[in-house]
Amino acid sequence: MAATTVDTLLDFKNELIRKQLKGAVFVADDSIAIPTAFTTGANAELQALPVGFESLGKIAADGAPTYTPDVQTTEVKSWGDMESSREDIIGKNTTITLTPHETRRKTLELYTGADLTSVTPDATTGELWIKEPTAPATRFYRYLHLGIDGAGDDAIYIWRIAPKFQITSVGEQSAGQESAMAYPITGKAKVDSEEGYAIAWAFGGPGWKPLLEKMGWDATP
Repeated sequence: MAATTVDTLLDFKNELIRKQLKGAVFVADDSIAIPTAFTTGANAELQALPVGFESLGKIAADGAPTYTPDVQTTEVKSWGDMESSREDIIGKNTTITLTPHETRRKTLELYTGADLTSVTPDATTGELWIKEPTAPATRFYRYLHLGIDGAGDDAIYIWRIAPKFQITSVGEQSAGQESAMAYPITGKAKVDSEEGYAIAWAFGGPGWKPLLEKMGWDATP
């Protein structure tokens, strides 16, 4: 066997470490189609999202989207064995948490559970009332998360897609003068029968393609 160096063996590549320096979350009713691609052309430019997707605006620095997978398993124990002789995955759920900062119609809808389709401000004063439902209906949304790493020709776009997103709880809201109003939201990504998945990832942007070979994919033309 040929000798090698420590650096060659370790094969560290700092350029493959990703951070999401900024981004946004977009939500639409579950009747809106999920995009089949987010970039286009040789320069991997961003495409516009389908009509119906709305940005939730700025998100709290300490409330950026977080994804928590929960895998459930069952074990088979055999007599005399110190460990299980078989373990099967029987379930998996992904919980999504985020804290939008901006007071927008879609954010208020997600946080209050109210259907704001027919809720309109007063024509004279602009005053708006939202009555939280006493028995909220189960609603599902399309959920898209865009994270951006780098800029210009080095920009990399990191997407998370949840085609069937359900709000399961909301967090406390402070009215203090030292913090901005925020809307902590927790939900679950459910399997969409038409799309065939609960969570999907997508990567792209002008800075992504040049790194494909270093990440382990065959070189592209």
